[in-house]
Amino acid sequence: GGELVRRVELATKAVPLLADSAGSAGGRAKFWPISVSAPEGGRGHDYRVTDAQIDKHGGLLVIITFVPLSIRDWMQFTGRTARQDRRGQYAVILNAASSALQEMRNKGLKGEELVDALLKNMDDKKASVLHDFADRVAKSTLLQDLSVKFWRLKGEGALAPKEVRKWIMLVDEYMDKSAKEIQSYWDREIEPAASKRAQG
Repeated sequence: GGELVRRVELATKAVPLLADSAGSAGGRAKFWPISVSAPEGGRGHDYRVTDAQIDKHGGLLVIITFVPLSIRDWMQFTGRTARQDRRGQYAVILNAASSALQEMRNKGLKGEELVDALLKNMDDKKASVLHDFADRVAKSTLLQDLSVKFWRLKGEGALAPKEVRKWIMLVDEYMDKSAKEIQSYWDREIEPAASKRAQG
């Protein structure tokens, strides 16, 4: 809140211009514009620098204060620089107290190597989450298919109370089982009894 406002005001305070190549500054002062943005501002926005002096001395400076969840986002963030044939640069300022940052620094990494390692770590975590999600989708799809079979068999009177209890147990515990274990349980505990009763 107030601290951020104070810092922005300080950062945009008028400062004397340095003499340019022509050797004239004229004692003028200059305001340096700062835009503060959420991560959404790092994707698809063109921030154009119209001040020739800023462009001359490096152009737009993007300051990134966290490492995003993917390399794709990182490329988008750094890609806000040098838009529309203008020069650009970026700097990274990270929280030194971050456990992830400390872990990478303990490995002797710094600079671009450190950021690359953090990005890879984020990508690995995301891949793990997506893999787990894919497993959940497979289990849910299988359970849906087995549910259709269960209710059909129950409607035909092919299931005894014992098989119904086993089905309820399977539904209660399916999140702790793999798709293979779920199918195996059905094939071993429910399907044979239902088939035998239907034939008898």
